[in-house]
Amino acid sequence: MGIEDPVLAELIKNLTNLYEERSGLLLSSTPRNPAIIQIESKIANTKANLVENINNIVNTSKIALDDIEGRVQDLNQQISQLPTSQRRLLNFEREFNLQNTLFTFLLQKRAEAQITRASNLPDNQIIDVARAEGKFPIYPKKGMNYLIALALGLVIPGGYVYLKDYFNDKIIDKKDIEKLTSLPIIGYVTHSTKEIKMVVAEWPKSSIAESFRSVRTNLIFQAQGKGKQTILVTSDIVGAGKTFISINLATVFAINDKKTLLVGVDLRKPKLHQDFGLANTDGITSFIIGKHKIEEIIHPTKIENLDVVLAGPVPPNPAELLASPKADELFNYLKEHYDYIILDTPPVSLVTDAFLLMKYSDQNIFVVRQGVTNKKVFGAIINDIESRNLSNFSILVNDIKMAKNIYGYGYGYGYGYGYGYSYGYGYGYGYGYYSDDKEVEKESVWKRIFKKS
Repeated sequence: MGIEDPVLAELIKNLTNLYEERSGLLLSSTPRNPAIIQIESKIANTKANLVENINNIVNTSKIALDDIEGRVQDLNQQISQLPTSQRRLLNFEREFNLQNTLFTFLLQKRAEAQITRASNLPDNQIIDVARAEGKFPIYPKKGMNYLIALALGLVIPGGYVYLKDYFNDKIIDKKDIEKLTSLPIIGYVTHSTKEIKMVVAEWPKSSIAESFRSVRTNLIFQAQGKGKQTILVTSDIVGAGKTFISINLATVFAINDKKTLLVGVDLRKPKLHQDFGLANTDGITSFIIGKHKIEEIIHPTKIENLDVVLAGPVPPNPAELLASPKADELFNYLKEHYDYIILDTPPVSLVTDAFLLMKYSDQNIFVVRQGVTNKKVFGAIINDIESRNLSNFSILVNDIKMAKNIYGYGYGYGYGYGYGYSYGYGYGYGYGYYSDDKEVEKESVWKRIFKKS
């Protein structure tokens, strides 16, 4: 601790021991314990003795300091009485002694450094430098390494592409669709970053609005001048963006000054009323059972020339209602009063409602989403459509992500159906039917493999 006084050192040591002893006792007893109280008393006495000893040392040091300062003053007086030449000699002698001491110290350090350097010399000595006997080193073989690197650079990416394509069972691009069907592709809808579905009405000058205008043009061309059209929109499973397409397709016809009607024909789990902020108290089901008239179930929207008919309360027998004569009466009336009717139907792989409604449609749109639509399910549904001799079917590719140059299909669905629908190829599906509000995220087998690694 640097304390020279033995008494002071002993007091500090005793005080430290008392603190340690008190800390040990406090771990197992309270401060009111007699032993702790006794130690507290000893600590107080030791502190008092310590303070008294320090004061004595301070006083003694002051006396010694005063004595030294007196001696210095006496010496300075004696020096001042010497002649000038003697004072200069004394100054030179002091400076010489200081420089001599410093020089001696540096010489000593240099000698120590030389000894240390001599002791660190290696035991071995290089006799001659190495020389290459040939033009090329024996190892490593650069040429072989370059060939191996080139081979790996080709094999690994090629293998990755092959395995990715091999394990992928989802529709990725246009080629996947063309391999499974000869149906025409009616258009492509770009990716939407907006949270609401009515993007055409809210952002009419956006790129996605232009996508729907292109689809509208193709549908008009495909109608071959037949005038009024009923267009059915469906998909294979949930998550393809079917309701999103239906809403904006109806909007793009309405803003073209065409009297347009959007019909929500999902009688099992209706959701269309939520997108328009309407109450689902009346609709197709209430008309068919005779509770409302046709005029009462048609609701105007904020979009000019666009009306909407909701599904209505959920019935116990939706397929039977759609096959009833009242359904014929409803659609015949609507066809007479509107230029374009857009039918938003359930997916065809879950229930047969969409097939029942195709007798009313002039054109049928099948919505496909990259990364979600399964190739085998899509192919099986296409075979089913062709076996039913259904005409005027077109494919619409939804949610293309232009930055990635691939097809992306957004806007998921969430219907509560427990229906399962199985197609051929030994490939059965029993999807739950979820709402159109949630985007369905599907990971490929390849992504799951890399995530685990």
